[in-house]
Amino acid sequence: MKSLGSAIVFSSLFVIVYTLCFYFNVALFKYYPLIGEFHIDSQPKNAGPPISWYGWIAIALLVSLPAALLVPKSLGGKFPPYLAWLVPGLVLLAVLVYEKRWFV
Repeated sequence: MKSLGSAIVFSSLFVIVYTLCFYFNVALFKYYPLIGEFHIDSQPKNAGPPISWYGWIAIALLVSLPAALLVPKSLGGKFPPYLAWLVPGLVLLAVLVYEKRWFV
């Protein structure tokens, strides 16, 4: 049951942190495909637009993976299994509502 609790914590926390990173455009690093380089600090000249997705994934992993691994057995068994789908589903719905401005 502990692994299920860890999975619920991981999936819920990952989707929340990832969405916050997306919304506030906070990335651990950015990838510049025109020059094929990752950069943590400032944008190099003539680098073109960056891809922040890799940095968002890294931040979400760095936050949610340790939290999921540190869930005690007593707490892990108390999470109902539907939370593993409910929290990401609600966040997905919120992102769709936020992004509808591009389609309406």
